[in-house]
Amino acid sequence: MRTREERFEALAIADEPALVALADQILAAHAVTVLRPPVSGACMMRAIETAEGSVFNLGEVSITEAEVELEGERGYCMVMGYAPQKALAGAVLDAAAEANLVFEDIERLLRNSIEAEQRRRTAEWEALAPTRVQFDEIPE
Repeated sequence: MRTREERFEALAIADEPALVALADQILAAHAVTVLRPPVSGACMMRAIETAEGSVFNLGEVSITEAEVELEGERGYCMVMGYAPQKALAGAVLDAAAEANLVFEDIERLLRNSIEAEQRRRTAEWEALAPTRVQFDEIPE
């Protein structure tokens, strides 16, 4: 991940069992302080209207977020839905990545998550392709 924001995006879509398994490895070797236990709430989802590029509020989505500290580094994670274990594991991995602990394992997990999401989206678009309507212009 080039930026922390990219890491946040990847943590949000990553497979929960994989996140928890890697976080458990980190927890077995390092002390973690929970700064904000997993808490659920709602967050406004925004979207961009493509014709004019204006931003609008699409609606609220439920989220779960958590924050921890590990080796002097803060870790944060927010995921959609009610997923306290995933949010806490994501926060542990974020802090571990900031502290350069098992960084390659974290990067591999997050890279695989992004690739899996890209494959899922590609398959979804391919399934929708036959339903596209093409309008032909009628010559004047």
